[in-house]
Amino acid sequence: MENLQGHSDPRTALVSKLNSLHKGLQRVEDLKRQKVAWARPDQPLAPLPEKWGVLAFLVWAVVLTVASFTVAHPVTDVILKAVLTPLMPLEWAEANVGTAIVIMLAIPVILSAGLALLITVLRNKLLLPWQYSRTVRSNQDRQAHNEANSREFWKNYGSLAAAESDLAAEAGTWYPQAYLHEDAVAFCALAVKNHRANDITAAINLYEAELQHAALLDEQERTRALMLWDSMENAANARATTDAIRQEGARTRAAYDANAARVSEQLRKPQTVYVKKR
Repeated sequence: MENLQGHSDPRTALVSKLNSLHKGLQRVEDLKRQKVAWARPDQPLAPLPEKWGVLAFLVWAVVLTVASFTVAHPVTDVILKAVLTPLMPLEWAEANVGTAIVIMLAIPVILSAGLALLITVLRNKLLLPWQYSRTVRSNQDRQAHNEANSREFWKNYGSLAAAESDLAAEAGTWYPQAYLHEDAVAFCALAVKNHRANDITAAINLYEAELQHAALLDEQERTRALMLWDSMENAANARATTDAIRQEGARTRAAYDANAARVSEQLRKPQTVYVKKR
């Protein structure tokens, strides 16, 4: 019978409602704090590799040509000797110097262009398919990761929206929205439970009074801290002034003692008196 009366007590019912409201607020705040973890950044998709065209071929041709006349010059000389010795006799080369020079310069360029073409074709035919399939698989994994992130985000976002909706429905019109936060609700529940307030209005008024009292105490504490700081600063300034006066006095005494010592020394020295003859 006592339990039934306890559950039917308006105070107990109000405390129960406030505790339930406080739990709902805690759930909403927990979900909001976890919101940062939901929004994990998506992994960007890698661009698909493309075929090398004329531009890539020309770049390779220029690079190989320059290399054939610089760092690879010894190799170029060996190739030229191997190619030109049977095709271009020394007598003919001496008789046609200009043509021989053009041929000797053209062969490295032609060989470089052929090697650049070979590199371009091999890359497009052999390396490109492997790179393409690898990039596609990587992008598929990244897309799956991004979709999982999106599903998790919207699932948690839905949980947060549902929790906020339940909280608003539970608060209804009996609890003021301006004080719908954890500290205020917990204070009101404790105030009603401890018979400091009989309803929500009295509990809210008591909460406001406590806030004002806490603000007044904070202001007084700040004022005391400022006064203490001023007194410490004044004491430090006074000590600095006293030290300066003492140092100046010490310097004055030292100067006076030194001057007195010089005068005494002069007085102790024998004096020569000159008498003027008539």
